[in-house]
Amino acid sequence: MYNKIVKENNPLYFWIVGLFLVIGWLPLLFIEHPATITINIELFKNVLPAWNLSFHLSLLISFISVLTASLLLIQTSKNFNGIFGILLPSFIFVLFTNIYVLFNFNLVIFLVSPFFVFIIYLLYRIFEGDNVYPLIFYIGFINGVLTMFYFPCIIILCISLLGLIFFKSFNIKELIFLCLSFIVPYIFVDVYMYVFQNKHIFSLVNTLSMDNYSQFLQSYFILFIVFVFSLFSLNGNAKRNMLKKIRNRKYYYWLIISQIILWAGMLSILKISILIFILVLFSISLANAIASVKKELYSKLLLVCLLLLNAVSVILAI
Repeated sequence: MYNKIVKENNPLYFWIVGLFLVIGWLPLLFIEHPATITINIELFKNVLPAWNLSFHLSLLISFISVLTASLLLIQTSKNFNGIFGILLPSFIFVLFTNIYVLFNFNLVIFLVSPFFVFIIYLLYRIFEGDNVYPLIFYIGFINGVLTMFYFPCIIILCISLLGLIFFKSFNIKELIFLCLSFIVPYIFVDVYMYVFQNKHIFSLVNTLSMDNYSQFLQSYFILFIVFVFSLFSLNGNAKRNMLKKIRNRKYYYWLIISQIILWAGMLSILKISILIFILVLFSISLANAIASVKKELYSKLLLVCLLLLNAVSVILAI
């Protein structure tokens, strides 16, 4: 199974990733939880009514969203063929998400995660394509829609702008076009709100709230684990492995800087939900680090350690 996860380039073995996702989420059925989950679209919480979904329906939707994000990660992993297997980032993402969900169940952020992975995929395609403006438009438009559902997603715009600078030669027109694409969904919604409610959409920004400090600290376990493994992903062998090709070199530096930006944003506004974006990027950089370990025994021990941490997190959650 180790070779299928770490070295295999056959997407048909994705069932292994799905199996570990099912096993990791099963404890949620036995842990104390509310009967219903209230969903507020953060930017419109004073305009639109809240939705109440049963916990099991919310769990199913979240599960499908994470499974989709893991599947989309395979497309991104194909760009690193020869460095690590295409399943490894998805496997790492699932293992860390299994821990994350036990301490912070947030349906909205799980719904957003597949779109974030898709944005990463589009950013990588920009490096290879000549006609990049349609891709830039998709990235900006998706960014804009995501911020309507979860406003802290605006930090994705920052790392998207950074990606344009890394993957293409600096072009101010492309950066401006990305920002304009981001605004497009807001224009349509603003017109609708002004006509029917006599309000402008940006008047709602002051209704946004931060997580309280105690709620943020409740996730100390997953924060500590991700931070420790993030340091490991910066080891010298991993860096040398990525720097052999110009394309991978740019991607590697973008991954590291983007994770720093996301950490800074999460800590500044105390939104633990932003950690899901860090996990997506972190799964790629950690996959590279694990595949770069010279002795196979050590990389096996790292994966076993992650599995044990999944078990420990279940015990702590109970």
